[in-house]
Amino acid sequence: MKYSILVLMLLVSFSLLLGQNVFVWDRDNGVVIPDPEDPWNYVGLEASLKNALNANGVVPAIDSTLAGDMTEYDIIFATAGIWCMG
Repeated sequence: MKYSILVLMLLVSFSLLLGQNVFVWDRDNGVVIPDPEDPWNYVGLEASLKNALNANGVVPAIDSTLAGDMTEYDIIFATAGIWCMG
């Protein structure tokens, strides 16, 4: 029962993302990590988030600076996981 509720919640969450204006604030100072799909290539920390959103039909706007007016976006993600290391 717990798993069916979790799956239902995930499906509802992803369906809410469709048609949304999404902004990804690439705030990681240019830090790169090995690409999980191609270990000879390096990608920014925002790449996995971008790929997950794209796989669900959402094309996010990605920038390293925030605009003064962010009201056009419904969802804003910030990648700052290892910001201090950049």
